[in-house]
Amino acid sequence: MPLSALVVVAACSESDVQELFPDAYKKILYIKESGEKNVTLYVTGQDAEYTFKVCKGGSDTNQSASGRIEVMTQKAVDEAYSIPYGEPYKVLSSDLYTIGAEELDFGSADMAKNVDIKLNVAKIRSVLESDANSVYMLPLQLVSATDSVNSEHNRYILIIDNVSEPLVGFKKTGVEEFNCVLGKPFSLKIPVGLVDVENRWNINVGIGIDNGFLTGYNAEKGTSYQLPDIDYSLTKSVSLREDRQEASVEISIPDFGERTGGYMMIPITLTDVSIFSVSPDHANYAALIHILGQKLDRSGWEARACSWQGVEQFDGWSEDVDHSAQNVLDGDPATKWHYKYGTKGEGSCEFHSQGHHCIMIDSKSEHTFTQIGLQQRQDFGWDGNHVAEVRFWVSSDDTVWSNNAAKTEGWTAVEGVYKLRMSYIDEQVIDIPASTGRYLKVEVVSGGAGQEVGSFAEIYGYGK
Repeated sequence: MPLSALVVVAACSESDVQELFPDAYKKILYIKESGEKNVTLYVTGQDAEYTFKVCKGGSDTNQSASGRIEVMTQKAVDEAYSIPYGEPYKVLSSDLYTIGAEELDFGSADMAKNVDIKLNVAKIRSVLESDANSVYMLPLQLVSATDSVNSEHNRYILIIDNVSEPLVGFKKTGVEEFNCVLGKPFSLKIPVGLVDVENRWNINVGIGIDNGFLTGYNAEKGTSYQLPDIDYSLTKSVSLREDRQEASVEISIPDFGERTGGYMMIPITLTDVSIFSVSPDHANYAALIHILGQKLDRSGWEARACSWQGVEQFDGWSEDVDHSAQNVLDGDPATKWHYKYGTKGEGSCEFHSQGHHCIMIDSKSEHTFTQIGLQQRQDFGWDGNHVAEVRFWVSSDDTVWSNNAAKTEGWTAVEGVYKLRMSYIDEQVIDIPASTGRYLKVEVVSGGAGQEVGSFAEIYGYGK
């Protein structure tokens, strides 16, 4: 159980303070900040400093007075605190602190004297680590051989709750992905500050690139991200002022040059700090930058599919909307295209015998596609309802615009089979080699859980 806080007197000359003393007290000494103070000490390489004020009061403060600051004995602490409160309080040994002025002499004009205390944080930390079961305190008491002392305001007690080394770190960590549109500059500010401690110091922090983080991330995730091959700027150092809780590291890319897509990663780390240490858990932050073409306006676009599920075709399913191809262009992720259930090997779709389903888009004009955005159906959480892999096709031949969405004549295959995240509701933007055409086709190569699926909520195009 902690000690109960003692009453604190606000100021040496306030009338309510003087009223505490009967007229019989011509002069009386007291500690303004009297009482218990639970403190956490911070390892800064310097002593922790505290100051309190001893005041002279009474009905005739023009008289001189004298007092002395003493450290209570262990026996006195046991009788006053340890035994009554059931806590193993221990008095700090004399090598762990210094008191600036123990003898206090007040002239006729003196109303207050400051008492400065310094605590040796490094030594106290060592003591606490070797004796974790005790509660250490510095119990100071005001006494006088010649003058009266207010018995309710005669103690100043520092109780050491903890000795801690504040850690500096990024306020957000890990890898954060950004979609950056060509033709627009990119900038980002990442906050740096003390972790879980309010800042009261001036701290200089160095910032650098962590190639090891990039290498490790690629090895763990099976990716091949690289540092930017274009000009960018990074703040090299920041200063945390004692009156601020954060400072900002800025990353800036004015132009993406000739790039039309792809990813780049800027992994930054805290390289050094002027005081304290870097938090291992908050030492790294990485911006994963995905370069995108312009998001194309889909106004007037049309969609057709190998087949689609109508209201009347669900055989008892509680559906009140159709799932036609045009739903992937309506801007509403709650609607979807869904192939006609049970059509494997049926209809005119060339790929049905393989369990593949297709949907194609007429963008109404020639575009150079650099990315395709796909959004999985939003209902159900089972992977078997979602698309696992896709292939893309483009064409400028209007003869491809037919009911046979899966025919290959007139189409150019885009290199690669692309994997999607399943049971993931947000848009997934896929980089493709720059491909020019008016028509875009998405072929479902495989579904989740080995299922033959064909369904999307939305399809977007990026490029120019």
